[in-house]
Amino acid sequence: MAELAINGTTLWYEVDGNGPPCFVIHGGLGMDHAAYRATLGPELARRRQVAWYDQRGNGRSARPPLESLTMEQLADDVAALAQHLGWDQALVVGHSYGGFVAQEVALRHSEVVEALVLVATGPGQLGTGEAPDEDGAGLPMPEELQAMLQRLPTDDDAMPAFFDELLPFYLHRADPDEVRPKFAGTIPSASALGRGFEILGGWSSVDRLAGLATPTLVVG
Repeated sequence: MAELAINGTTLWYEVDGNGPPCFVIHGGLGMDHAAYRATLGPELARRRQVAWYDQRGNGRSARPPLESLTMEQLADDVAALAQHLGWDQALVVGHSYGGFVAQEVALRHSEVVEALVLVATGPGQLGTGEAPDEDGAGLPMPEELQAMLQRLPTDDDAMPAFFDELLPFYLHRADPDEVRPKFAGTIPSASALGRGFEILGGWSSVDRLAGLATPTLVVG
């Protein structure tokens, strides 16, 4: 376990495994690396040297002013951590919100990114040439999920119940009762969760994706 004072805050991180470098960027915001290490860790660390870290304002990392949480700053933190670790390039894996951050890392710091793996994520808001009712937009969000996202928890104590209720919407075939134990050890942050939605409301990679030359695997 280690902590890095960088960019006006302190990031918690830990590295394990052997092989070429890899970052795993957790989703949320409002959660941390724990569930990813519990699920991806055993196999991924057999093939890669993996940096597990908690994004600023999340998990075991420090709680800087919320306004310091921006998509650009979250991406810059990854580049700074890579420099600290002496990694010239790394595979960058991002799930959900971590996928937004991973795209921003590749767009802002392409020299750091060997390749991208984007899991269950998207490019954010519509691009300048897109319309909300365009073909291919997909089915609307389930009403129950919309209702949940309109009543986000406002304190950390309420976060476990919120994620517990949210979990089935993220699973296709897996049994939620089998997945829930993987979140043991997660340190939640309600303020980071709320801030994450604020950031996402003004973020998009759509109009910049054509300039992304990084080899990318998209997993849905």
